[in-house]
This record gives sequence, structure tokens and C-alpha cells, in this order.
Amino acid sequence: MKLFEIEEKGKWGFINNKGEVVIEPKFDSTIGFNGELAFVLLGEKKGFIDKTGKIVIELPNEVDFAQFVDGMALINIRDKFGFINKKGHIVIKPIFDDANDFSEGLAAVNVGCQIKQGHCLPIKTGGRWGFVNKFGELVIKPTFQEVSFFSEGLAGIKEDDKWGFINKEGKIVIKPEFDSVSAFHSKRASVIVKGKYGFINKLGKYVVDPKFTYALSCFDGLAAVYVGGCKMINGSLEGGNWGFVDVNGNMVIQPRFDGIQGVSLNEDPFHENAAAINIGAKYMQDGGDVHGGKWGFIDKKGKIIVEPQFKSAFYFSDGLAAVNIGGRSQYGLTIGGKWGYIDKKGNFVIKPKFYRALNFVDGLAEVNIDKKKFGYIDKNENWVWKPTN
Repeated sequence: MKLFEIEEKGKWGFINNKGEVVIEPKFDSTIGFNGELAFVLLGEKKGFIDKTGKIVIELPNEVDFAQFVDGMALINIRDKFGFINKKGHIVIKPIFDDANDFSEGLAAVNVGCQIKQGHCLPIKTGGRWGFVNKFGELVIKPTFQEVSFFSEGLAGIKEDDKWGFINKEGKIVIKPEFDSVSAFHSKRASVIVKGKYGFINKLGKYVVDPKFTYALSCFDGLAAVYVGGCKMINGSLEGGNWGFVDVNGNMVIQPRFDGIQGVSLNEDPFHENAAAINIGAKYMQDGGDVHGGKWGFIDKKGKIIVEPQFKSAFYFSDGLAAVNIGGRSQYGLTIGGKWGYIDKKGNFVIKPKFYRALNFVDGLAEVNIDKKKFGYIDKNENWVWKPTN
């Protein structure tokens, strides 16, 4: 059962998709449920509640925040990192100088890194990376410059300033010879060589030679690639177009789009077999922010199913997509205008009238009527929870 956060008089609680209050608003802050647990603040206490509102894990005062990933939550106590399980037990003591979340049963940990002051914020440099299992056993010794997370049984590792891949035994299975790599998806990983993106298989063999200006990971057999143009020093993409290749490198959707959704987090642009695309954008900023142009949608054959006409668009969820009309781009954000919801034929199911609108999840969507007040509507535009702040 999905629970939705609500705010009343500065306190947070939760409702179900019928609008019934399941957990009374009493918490000072929350980021919502992730699975069966939600991180909350209550006075001096911080920890996790279950779906009855009971605090089932109370975190030590030294821990500012935690979130469960792959059944474990990373904690930081006096600049040392460890992990707790869903019973709240510290199962991996905070002894590491840095660490990343668990993925496929293993977590990357660092020994020996140091904190140095960067231009704006402190940064961590140096040390060596390895991996621990959920028992805290150092199953892959910390010998690598940098590492990524495990995906499809392999993790990226950096040695002598080049990237390759190891398996879960710590054996190098793809020699470090790339300038950068992404995680494996659909048995393919994007790699960078001399500023160009290509794709390799799990044997480390090229299925697509490095020739693209930019590329996302391969999801469900398709990868978005940026063809032509250039990547500027500030990371923005200009002068090229987005298309899609299959796992063998065949261009199945010709590059003709000026922007796509999913770039900022290297996510699958397709949701419910539709991808948001942009025509007419001047450039795409580092992080995926698109300046100008109009948004529409294509299917997996590249056919435009909703003509580009919107100032901004989110992906489809529960059969509907939030879109903006009348707004303007500023620093990669959509300012002004109104948000509403369309179906896959481009028809407005809910007319644009909201200050902000998020995707539908389990039949409800969070919408704002102004900068502060938000509530939840169903697909018939009925208020399931009227706006509060």
C-alpha cells in the first residue's frame, strides 16, 4: 500500500490513495516512504517509521540522515562510514573513510581518503576502494583508485587513471583502458575514449566504436546517443541531435531531436513505451537541463505520438504525463505557465491550471495551487486531499 505525505500546520503525516489519514501529522520532516520505511524527524529524534507510524529505528544523534538501499542504510558517525540493517542494528561498524550504497549485495568502501577544501565545498580525495558484503567482510580488498556500483554482476574500477571492470570475486574481467565507463545495462556499458562515447559487451569488446558526442546507458535494448555537435567545456551539448541505437549499435531511431528526458540521472528515457523529446532547444546544459524548444513524445519506433507543443513535460506514469504550457525556461527550470495532464494521444485529461504537478503514482498525483500549498488529485480531477501547507 502506497502512502502519500501530507503537511498540516508545519507537521507531516501520511494518507492512503483514498485520502484517509493513516498516520496523523506529527513529524517535523520526512522524505516519504521508501518501501516499508520512511525517514522522519520528531523533535530531537530521527529515524524510520513503519506504515503504522511507529518509530521502528531510532538513529544515533551523530547521524543526520540515512536511506535504505538494497536492504542496508549507509550511516556517517564522526566522518566514519558504516551500515545499519532494517532492524536498526549496526551490522558494519563505522570504520571506513568513505562508502557508497549497497548494490547487488556489495558496497564500495574507501580506506585512507582525505578531506580537502574545494572551490565551494570540501572534497574527498585519495585512499583506495574495495567492497564489503552485508556481513561487513572485506570481500574485495581496497586497491582501486575509484569504483562504481555493481550492475549485472560487474563494477567499474579505475587503475592508473583508466577504467575497466571487475566481477564479484574482485577479478579484473575487462582491462582498464577507458577514460570513463557507465554501469552495465542490457549487457552493454557505455565507455568514453578520447572524448567519444561507444558501447562494449561483457567481454570488453566494442559493439559500437567510440563515435558519439554523448550517450546514455542501454535500457531495455535501446540507448540514447547524441550525434554530431560538441560537448562544451561547461558540459553543455550544442549543435547535435539525439537518436537511439539498439544493443548492436544499429541506429533504430534517427538522430533528429534537440533534447530528451532522462539525461540528468542517466535514466531510461522511455516510460510506458513513450519518451519525452524536444524540438527546437538551443542547447542542453550539463545535467540535462534543456533551454527552449517544445516538448512532445515518441514511441519506441521513433514515431511522434504527441506533437511537440509543450514548454516542459514529465514522463508517462499511470497512463498520464504532466505537461506545462505558457512557461519559460530559466537556468534549466520551467518558470510560470500552468501544468496539466495529457494522455498518449496528446489530449488534455486534466486541463493546465496548476502551479506545479508531479507524476501520478497509484492513482494520485501531487499538485500545487501556489508556491507552498499542495494536495492530491485523482485521474478524474477530484481532490482526494485538498491543498494545505
